[in-house]
Amino acid sequence: MSTISFTKRAIGILMALALLLMVFVEPLGVRAESDRAEVMSKSTSKVQVTYKNRIRTYYHALKKVYVNRKKKSLSKYPIFKKSGTYMGPAEILFGNGELGTAYDGNSKRVAIRLNNTLIIMHNGKKKAYVNGKKRSLGAPAMLVNYKKSGKTMWVVPIKSVCNILGLDYHLIKGNILITKATDQESSSDTTETETATAPANNVPSQKIIVCLDAGHGGSDSGASAYGFIEKNMNLAIVLAAKRYFDQDPHFQVYYTRLTDVLPSLNARCAFANQKNADFFISVHINSYKKTSSGTETLYNASRVQKTAKNGLNSYELASWMQTWAATATGFGNRGLVNRPKLIVLKNTKMPACLIEYGFISNPSEAKRMNMNLGNYGLALYNGVVALMKNKGRYR
Repeated sequence: MSTISFTKRAIGILMALALLLMVFVEPLGVRAESDRAEVMSKSTSKVQVTYKNRIRTYYHALKKVYVNRKKKSLSKYPIFKKSGTYMGPAEILFGNGELGTAYDGNSKRVAIRLNNTLIIMHNGKKKAYVNGKKRSLGAPAMLVNYKKSGKTMWVVPIKSVCNILGLDYHLIKGNILITKATDQESSSDTTETETATAPANNVPSQKIIVCLDAGHGGSDSGASAYGFIEKNMNLAIVLAAKRYFDQDPHFQVYYTRLTDVLPSLNARCAFANQKNADFFISVHINSYKKTSSGTETLYNASRVQKTAKNGLNSYELASWMQTWAATATGFGNRGLVNRPKLIVLKNTKMPACLIEYGFISNPSEAKRMNMNLGNYGLALYNGVVALMKNKGRYR
C-alpha cells in the first residue's frame, strides 16, 4: 500500500515538472528561434544589381549609413557585401562634399579626391591608382545598375577608399560610420600645402586660399612637339611655384594634381569650389602653327561679376597674371582672350584664369620655355603676392 502511494506521489511530481517546463522552457525556445530568425533575416537581406550584363544578387544589404554623424538613407542604392567587403554608392557617399571629398565618374572609371589625394578606380579592377601609383583594394570597383531604382552607379569598397583618403571608417552593430579624421589637416596621407612657420607677428589672421591647376596629365599629354610634352611642362611650373608658396604663411594652396594623373575638368572645378578658393589659376602651354608666338591669358567675360570675390574678379586676375607671365617669358604679349566655354573658367565659382605661357609648336619658344620653367613658377608666385599686396590682403 505504501509502495503504491509513493509511486503515485512520484508520478504527480514528474507531471508538475513537465508542466513547468512547458510553461517556461518552450517560450524560451520559441524566443530563441525568433532571435535566430531575426539574425538570419538581417544577414540574408539582399540586393539585386546588373553588373557586366548579368543580374547579380548580393547579401548583407545595408539601407542606411552615417556620414559625419548624419544618417543617410540608401533604400534605393543599398550597400552590399562582396568578397567580405562592404561596397557602397560612391557618388552618394563621397560626392556631396560632406567629407570634403570630390567625386567624378564616367563609363570607364571613377575618381574620388580629398585634398591632394586622388584615387582612380576602373570597373572590375582590384588595383586602383592613388596619385598615379598602383594600390590594392579590398574588392574591385563596380559599375552596376540597381534593379530597384533602375539607376546605374559606381560602387566602391568603402573601407579601402576611407583608409586611402585618411577618413575614419567604423562598423558598429551593423552600421557603417564615416567621418573626417580628427587630424586630417596634418595627416601624412594628404599632400596639401602646409606653409612654413613664420614669426608670430608675421602670421596672417586669415590665409589666402589659392587653387593651382597643372593642365592635362596622365593619359592626356596635351600638346607635344620637338620632344617636349605639355603636361610635364605645366606640372614643372606648378611644382616650382609650390616651393615658394610652401614657405609663405599667407597662403593655403591646393593643387589639382602634383603627379602625372588626370583629374577630369569637372573634378578640378569641384575641388576648387569645395576648398572655397579665393581664386583659381590654370597653367598651360599653347600650340598652333610653327610661327605662332607669344603669351596670353584666358578668362570668362560672362562670369566676371558673378564670380567676383573679396574685391577681385576674373578680369583683374587675368590681367595681373598676364603681365607677370609675359614679362617672365619675354615672348610677345598677346593679351587677354575671352573663352567662356572652357569648363575650368565656366564651372569654377571664384575668379579664374588660364595662362598660356607660349607655343610649343614654335621650336624657339618650346626650347626657351623648357629651359625656364622654374622661372615661370617663381613669376607666378611673385605675381600672386604682388596682386594680394595691391588688394591689401598681404601684410
